[in-house]
Amino acid sequence: DDFLDGHFLARRLLGLPPAPPAWLRAARTANPLSNAFLSLAAAARVHAPMLALLSAPSPDTLLPVLRFGHTSGADLLCALALLLRPECPP
Repeated sequence: DDFLDGHFLARRLLGLPPAPPAWLRAARTANPLSNAFLSLAAAARVHAPMLALLSAPSPDTLLPVLRFGHTSGADLLCALALLLRPECPP
């Protein structure tokens, strides 16, 4: 789900339309927290550490995102790193 959060967010950062509603429905699980983050990412809403990183990328703003959850921040950043490359459109 965290990788999908990154995918949904990358679409919005690239100025693409939000992920199709069917994608969001298919990604939902029984975990309400996961579903909330998926919905927020699809709407391009992010938590404070990610907002800080997007506003001013630096090692100081990267570390709090990496520390988010057990691997959540790293998974989200992995998706962004892959999908924001010009040769890999989401």
